[in-house]
Amino acid sequence: MYIQIFASFVIYLLVLVIIGFVASIKSKSSDFALGGRETNYWVSAIALQASDTSHWLFLAFPGAVFSRGIIEIFVPFVLVLCMFLNWNFIAPRLRRRTEKYKVVTLFSFFEKQLSDSSGALRIISAIVALAYFSFFIASGFVAAGNLFEFSFNFQYHTGVIIGVIAAILYVLIGGYHSVAWCNFFQGMFLLLVLIFIPTYAYFIVGGCKSIAHAANLRSLSLFSFPSLKHFADALLVAVGWGIGYFGQPHLFNFFMAIKDPKNIKYAKYLGGAWQLLALLSSFFLGIVGVAYFSGGITNPETIFISITTDLFPPLFAGFMLCALLAATLTTLNSQILASSSILAQDLYRKVFIKNGTPRIMFWASRCAVGVVALIAAVIALKNNYSIYNLVAYAWSGIGSSFAPLTIASLYWKKTTRYGALASVVTGATTVALWPFFSIELFPMIPGFIASSTALVIISLFTQPLPPKLKSSPDSKIENKV
Repeated sequence: MYIQIFASFVIYLLVLVIIGFVASIKSKSSDFALGGRETNYWVSAIALQASDTSHWLFLAFPGAVFSRGIIEIFVPFVLVLCMFLNWNFIAPRLRRRTEKYKVVTLFSFFEKQLSDSSGALRIISAIVALAYFSFFIASGFVAAGNLFEFSFNFQYHTGVIIGVIAAILYVLIGGYHSVAWCNFFQGMFLLLVLIFIPTYAYFIVGGCKSIAHAANLRSLSLFSFPSLKHFADALLVAVGWGIGYFGQPHLFNFFMAIKDPKNIKYAKYLGGAWQLLALLSSFFLGIVGVAYFSGGITNPETIFISITTDLFPPLFAGFMLCALLAATLTTLNSQILASSSILAQDLYRKVFIKNGTPRIMFWASRCAVGVVALIAAVIALKNNYSIYNLVAYAWSGIGSSFAPLTIASLYWKKTTRYGALASVVTGATTVALWPFFSIELFPMIPGFIASSTALVIISLFTQPLPPKLKSSPDSKIENKV
């Protein structure tokens, strides 16, 4: 059984390597970070949405629905709305301005847009992003470890190591080109699987009556909200996830790499349709799991793995489980690519080698891939955190640090470099310290508010003084009087 499932994984990884290699050799650009901005809008749309949803879509979110019921229904609709706004208001301006400034990272854009000649904003932003990305990427390695542990009875640590190798393999081959095309392929594949598995399981468990009966046994609400407080709490969590979209560098890479900015209007509808289908299917998986595991399950985050291995023959189950691997890899490779670009472009190039040639930066980015993956793997090997908590913490840290600044840098002319720096530091610090407070509130909410407040106040107080009016004879007379 294990050999057949493992064989399907090997075949799947070989397919990814072939796609990544073909994409890299067909590319006209050697740009590791953005691929020369030559990617079709439909590839960017699907690749971005697949990179966003990640293993959270197969593990953490169905587990949350299984545990908390209908209250989680806010998440899909709020996320789709916020992502649509992101496509509509952030993507076009960010795409055009980054090309205008000839920059390939979000933080180099901040530096140019706000005329920060000191380099402090770019360097501190890079350090904050890399710190939180370490936890984000670690959550993917945790998912890989769990996948190989439950599917093949491997040791958890072995699964993490396999996940690291799989994640960096085709990133190293061709950078952005390989990542975009592999994620496009994986996005289409995982969506089909995510629709098929819960639909098939729904008929196996006996439909709505069985689900409602199992929910009643657990006193789980599937058709109405338990109380106004639960309603408000759920809405705040959904909003917390949603506003984080406006500050995620690994997603912005796909905005910046679209070939023609005019096609962004098509990408937002295509990406939105994919996202809505994927999130509702994930929600449905958690609901079906209530009946399938009416007697309970040790770890709700393994619902997809358990249903798939239980219902299907080993080889077929292996290919279905590749969808979970696909969801994990799409996010991992885009985050690793973004982190390596930050490390190479915003730190190495800014601090150590300011006039690096394209070839030097290409190899620096490749080396950075290994460094970032190693740090995240060390965190994942401890296995002390749930996937949901790791993703929520990292998402909140990155979103709080950069979402207010991204919006302000594109739309508020009074933003200053001092306000920007205060925003990044305040957002990052608020989320970092939030676990020490005994307040049940999604950390993105206080982080975003604190970051926005710091940005506005400091920017207003650091506005450049207007030039002094030249003195006139009349003004001299008035001064004497």
